[in-house]
Amino acid sequence: LGVGDLKKVLSNVKSRGTWGEAQLGNLLEEILTPEQYEKNVKTKKSSKNNVEFAVKLPGNDDDIKQVWLPIDAKFPLEDYQRLVNAQERGDLPLIEELSKSLEARIKSEAKDIRDKYLNPPYTTDFGILFVPIESLYAEILRKPGLFEKIRREYRVIIAGPTTTQVILNSLQMRSEEHTSELQSHSFISYAVFCLKKKIQTNKKQKKTKTTHKCHKSS
Repeated sequence: LGVGDLKKVLSNVKSRGTWGEAQLGNLLEEILTPEQYEKNVKTKKSSKNNVEFAVKLPGNDDDIKQVWLPIDAKFPLEDYQRLVNAQERGDLPLIEELSKSLEARIKSEAKDIRDKYLNPPYTTDFGILFVPIESLYAEILRKPGLFEKIRREYRVIIAGPTTTQVILNSLQMRSEEHTSELQSHSFISYAVFCLKKKIQTNKKQKKTKTTHKCHKSS
């Protein structure tokens, strides 16, 4: 979906939240079994908030037999929409201002996930911030150091649809082994790292093909 299409479909905050949550729910349903995750889970006793989805992981000992991996969908459409419009107009001062605004919003959402849903050892030591459209996810990744800063300071992994598929497939394949590793953000970071390297390789291959065509035509 393009930004224009999204604007027509998602006319208010509630529908946007519902749509992002539905996208995440579809991915979980497609990859995991119903026994492997739950919806609207209270992962932290001291918090009044329920996370939209939480994946069940095996615990480390007899006292804690199950650990939750919190995943929450966030969709700052207005921030992204204004940024795209400014980019299309080539308004550099506004682009810089709106880029900072989007970055601040993402940091705020990550902080919410950490404060409301992370509760080791009853949860993993990290959570996932799901962004439901790839173009918005790509915009976030373009911001130097933002992904790593949020992972390091807030213990949150930002994931678009494709990245979330990689993470869930990795968890599915290794759900019965390396329990402590599965509960650590380092395992997910490795899965995301592999995906980012693959994307970079694909981009280089496309660039090489384009350059080759240009040389042939000249």
